[in-house]
Amino acid sequence: MIAAVSVETIAILSGPMVGLSYFVGAIPWRAAASRFGMVNDDDLVETQDRPDRRGDELFVIIEAVVPLMLAVAAWNFIGEIAPGADGGFNPSSTFGALSNQVIPVWQSVALWTGAAAVLGQIAPIWNRLRGGTGIPAVMALTLAFAPWIFAATVLGFLAAFLMGRNRQPAVIIGFFCGLTVAWLGWVTGLNPAWGVNLGPELALWTAVMMAMLSPRILLGLDYFDATDPTRG
Repeated sequence: MIAAVSVETIAILSGPMVGLSYFVGAIPWRAAASRFGMVNDDDLVETQDRPDRRGDELFVIIEAVVPLMLAVAAWNFIGEIAPGADGGFNPSSTFGALSNQVIPVWQSVALWTGAAAVLGQIAPIWNRLRGGTGIPAVMALTLAFAPWIFAATVLGFLAAFLMGRNRQPAVIIGFFCGLTVAWLGWVTGLNPAWGVNLGPELALWTAVMMAMLSPRILLGLDYFDATDPTRG
């Protein structure tokens, strides 16, 4: 057990942790694999019909796992040094007497560390802010930390897609369903058995994550009806 530090120290540490997470998330795994001969260059060619689908499934897994690992590492590290976090600490702070929606600092830092890594994937600074969709990473983070929101988003997407067979509006409808559950959880004070507490910060985090994904989905050719492979 690492000795507990002050809240001010945790605040000072959280900034570099979130910043570093952005740069780790922005690592061009596909380009690095191509440079070291781990994949065929032909597999990394970006086409007009299928932008951001340039590698095999391995890179999708990497893009999903890296932000989640960073978030989990932040959760455990801050949990070790935060005051009162010596295991078994109630998920709510002392404000829990008034609300069960306040999340502890290690969960908060974990959420925003993961979000920074997603931003690095979407807008890497060394590629003129042009990256991937960020969807695999957001799915992994949401499944781990906000499973109710994940389930609502996926179910909303599947229902809309089955009715319209068009991925772009289906994704937007899925986002709306996920945000609705985040808001309803905040309003009703629902306390899930798995994941962080539903409340104002989780609702804000959900909105930020989906806002980061939306431009790629709204503007990306791969989500338009004309290029949807399911339409033949």
